Amino acid sequence: MNDRLTSKATISSRAARAMAAAAVICVALVTLGGLSHQPAPSYAAAETASGSADSSATSTAPLPLRMKAVGDAQQLLIATGNKLGDTTGTLRFFDYESGSWVCTLSVPARFGKHGLMDGAHRWAGNKTTPTGLWKMPNFVFGNHLRAPKGTKEGYRHITKKSWWSSKHDKTYNKWVEAKRWPGEYLYGVSPQYEYAISIGYNALPNKQVYGRGSGIFLHINGRGLTSGCVSISRANMLRVVALLDPAKRPAFAVGTLKANSATSIWAY
Repeated sequence: MNDRLTSKATISSRAARAMAAAAVICVALVTLGGLSHQPAPSYAAAETASGSADSSATSTAPLPLRMKAVGDAQQLLIATGNKLGDTTGTLRFFDYESGSWVCTLSVPARFGKHGLMDGAHRWAGNKTTPTGLWKMPNFVFGNHLRAPKGTKEGYRHITKKSWWSSKHDKTYNKWVEAKRWPGEYLYGVSPQYEYAISIGYNALPNKQVYGRGSGIFLHINGRGLTSGCVSISRANMLRVVALLDPAKRPAFAVGTLKANSATSIWAY
């Protein structure tokens, strides 16, 4: 990311407990292919004292049904923390199948060194992970010549000329191949960019504002917190790559579990 990994901080026991509280069981009320998905406990259990539960927070309906602007997406990756400033949380992967949303993955996630921040007010380089909801691009990128077997998304191999642009022109927040370019040099970033994908923040076709930051990805965990990206374990990243399907118009959402707030996951 253009806000690259800078922290070597380890996950403290308190942060681990917060992550565990946020990692509420996937919510799904259907049986798909013989796999039974049971209703999850109320999200109200993950609320902080300063955030009273509202109807969206306490409902046992699948999380995507409680969000406001899912649009035509049939796959949703949803990253949540308890509140703004949290540096760890949970990533869930939802698929829309046979008329219902099914949670197929729920795993621990890391955020930026300075935690979650309202994406509408974020600025480049402040090492926060933005909240919001965005359409995702239809390609994965990585250090290997080829994508993992079974990948449905397009794939781009990182070369010695690969950059993620921060230039104030038509290339802003896009992949660029050049000898030199303003932005983040992607080559050699390991293990984070063995496989990665843009979450769509501040990138077309979503709303784009120059200066709010570029190169916010979902990628593999490094040594500690990120500089704004969402990161997960290598094994879980491979699972995400295998699940992503461009035909289902994937979208990515980041929000808090603090009800009645502008950055609540239920506000997006």
